[in-house]
Amino acid sequence: MQHYNTWPPLEDAEEHDSAKLLLSRNFRSRKEVLDATNFIFCNILSEEMGELDYGADEMLRLGANYVESSACGAEFHLLDLPTQTGEQRVRASEAEAAFVADYISDMITSEFPIQDDKTKELRPVREEDIVILMRSPSTRLLDYRRALEARGLHCAADAGEDFFASMEIAVLFALLQVIDNPRQDVPLIAVLRSPLFGFTPDELAAIRARQRTGDFYDALLLSEDIHSREFLDTLDALRNSAAHLSVRELLSEIYRRCNVLGIFGAMRRGAERKENLLAFLELSEDYARSGRQGLFDFVRTLREQLAEGEAGSMQTAHASSGVRIMSIHKSKGLEFPVVILSDLARRFSNMDFLSSVLVHPQLGLGPVCVDTQRHIQYPTVARQALERTLRREAKAEELRVLYVAMTRAKEKLVMVHTQANAKSRVADLLALSDCPVLPEAVDSGKCMGDWIMLPLLQRSEAASLRELAGQSGEGSFYADETPWTVRVHDGLSFVTPQQRPDDAPVDAAPPKDELPVDFAALSYRYPYAGQTAFPAKLTATQLKGRALDEEISENATLPPRLRSLYKPKFLAGETTLTGAERGTALHLVMQDLDFFCEASEQSVREQVEKLRAQRKLTDEQASAVDVRAIVRFLRSDLAARIRKNAQTVRREYRFSLLRPVRDFATLDADDAVLLQGVVDCFFEENGELVVVDFKTDRIGRTQIEERAEHYRPQLEAYSMALMRVMGKKVREKVLYFFSVGEEKVL
Repeated sequence: MQHYNTWPPLEDAEEHDSAKLLLSRNFRSRKEVLDATNFIFCNILSEEMGELDYGADEMLRLGANYVESSACGAEFHLLDLPTQTGEQRVRASEAEAAFVADYISDMITSEFPIQDDKTKELRPVREEDIVILMRSPSTRLLDYRRALEARGLHCAADAGEDFFASMEIAVLFALLQVIDNPRQDVPLIAVLRSPLFGFTPDELAAIRARQRTGDFYDALLLSEDIHSREFLDTLDALRNSAAHLSVRELLSEIYRRCNVLGIFGAMRRGAERKENLLAFLELSEDYARSGRQGLFDFVRTLREQLAEGEAGSMQTAHASSGVRIMSIHKSKGLEFPVVILSDLARRFSNMDFLSSVLVHPQLGLGPVCVDTQRHIQYPTVARQALERTLRREAKAEELRVLYVAMTRAKEKLVMVHTQANAKSRVADLLALSDCPVLPEAVDSGKCMGDWIMLPLLQRSEAASLRELAGQSGEGSFYADETPWTVRVHDGLSFVTPQQRPDDAPVDAAPPKDELPVDFAALSYRYPYAGQTAFPAKLTATQLKGRALDEEISENATLPPRLRSLYKPKFLAGETTLTGAERGTALHLVMQDLDFFCEASEQSVREQVEKLRAQRKLTDEQASAVDVRAIVRFLRSDLAARIRKNAQTVRREYRFSLLRPVRDFATLDADDAVLLQGVVDCFFEENGELVVVDFKTDRIGRTQIEERAEHYRPQLEAYSMALMRVMGKKVREKVLYFFSVGEEKVL
């Protein structure tokens, strides 16, 4: 751009000086296409937004000769998707694909005229004359393929990854990998399940059951059924052939022995599949011509290319005879009689601006500032400046991509934009619309469709767009000798009835004779009502008799609890913890407490401070820990037993296991319940387990028995889980109450 802006035109330059030669004459497109492109870009492209002023020198000039045709004007179609309710909703890509497929079908049915390159006379348009251009077609290819094929049109998508992802090529490549090395489970099972050999899931499961570990190939060798022996015989023959045949010859042998062309040719889109298989043969020939030989090298090279996304596109004869779908990037340098530019609502990507450090070749680095004291980060001034510059440059590149897309058309340019609730968006654009559009308005565009509509709303043909935004038809609008066609459509009107949302009108069912009333049905009671009220997952703490658990077991709703309204702590200035929060703090200390530390307040405080420094405790929690209660515990007989069996001590042991529902409720059912929990502590003593649960309840010594019975179901659940998981008997279940410094054995 620097040379373009500084060098003089060739006619004004001195001899031997650098100069620029403007090649503005276009020998590809009709006047209607050039006028449409010039109109859009002379109004949105500027030095501030696009790095170039699109003036008289930059405008495209007609250089091609075409037979006169009145049907070649540029078209813009806005598909409005209204708010949808219900579970089955129509996606924008589905509606857009259906509209485009209908449009193409109508063009071919009505014999839309285009000029033949050889005879220079008008002829009806054919499928291969039409291309659908998108910014990134990979995510929408399936919708477009379905829509085109549903209308009897062939979709000739750019092969690339789609070629190698097709079933026939994926199966064939997997078979080559197995021939090279059968000890690869994924390719081997893919081949066995493929139409070539047709193993069922039950057969594969039976094979694996013969040898549950090791390679699947070893299990297959042990199988004695006829199906497996036939496959192994075929594989042995192909492996022997691979030792002396080229890859091309080996593929031919596979095609013959396994009837590959016949099997895949008999499937849906069989002709296309057969051409893919023949193209794969050509790929192997190209590989041999490059001087490389051998199956191993071929498999390794192709696997690496696929992993790195460098596998070349395979163009088949079938793929060049239908409506082409192509990315704008791959269309550079190409030309097509009819271009349908769709997916204009795709938003510009912001991924490049999410990294912590932005890089610009001239401006340098733009990092975020990380405040380690306050644990926050925020953009620096340098980053904000770089981000603004990079965003402008990225949108300038998007403008160039749009220019490439619009100039691929030779005779007909059709633009399709799908917008959910388009009324509000068009109204926003109408407020910014002008000719030319302000650079700030162009910068605010979120997609290519916005850029097209910003100047288009000022044309007289865009009355339907302005009416959608709620503006009357009064006023003076732009018009020239090359008219556009601008239309607004209901996006739901192009989808099939099966695709319509749930609130679409449905024909009423024909009236039927009135049936007699069955009063017995009114008194019917579901026989498994108890199971519906019992949860599918329980935690051990739920078994200790809390109000919520009683509600679950009794299937009765408790009256709502009235909660007092009080000021939040941050408004009241309170920082003290509740009793439950102090209990949580004590449990956090017990998770990491060194049981061998000195049983003194000084030693325990040092451990608490260490946990606070490690951010395992907050300042408030560290201050609220009952140090004296921990000292009493360390001096207890229970702590001594834990220290004696320190090698087997486990703390905060999490478990999940399925148990019959009968273990927890009086239900006559065979259902299972997922039981989950966390055991505070357990250890092994004399070959048996001792389960310990720490409690911080504020109780007196006279209440120990009562509280122990309250927690008995929880300890029983812990014991049952540990016996199942550890495979050892539980000899003791111990509750330790910190408030009184005593233990209770259940």
